[in-house]
Amino acid sequence: MSDRSEAERNRDTAHERIPDEAIAKGVRSALLIKIQFQMHPIEVTVKDGVVTLRGKAESATQRQEAGQLAVMAAGVRDVVNLIDVPGDLA
Repeated sequence: MSDRSEAERNRDTAHERIPDEAIAKGVRSALLIKIQFQMHPIEVTVKDGVVTLRGKAESATQRQEAGQLAVMAAGVRDVVNLIDVPGDLA
């Protein structure tokens, strides 16, 4: 079971028809607003509304923020956050 709220799940239903490329563009745009993600670009791929993030972040906080930005984009059903934090053993 996902820890996403009912409101988020309902939002997904309303946006089911958004193409994956449009979702990816929205996530990339959200990430580029933040200067740290301009300095350390994050790869964004989308398959059936599921966003996968890859790249490097300077801290666990930045990794978490990237995931939060991605989940807020229109049409996102779920986020797989594979961003690496150097030195982080988690």
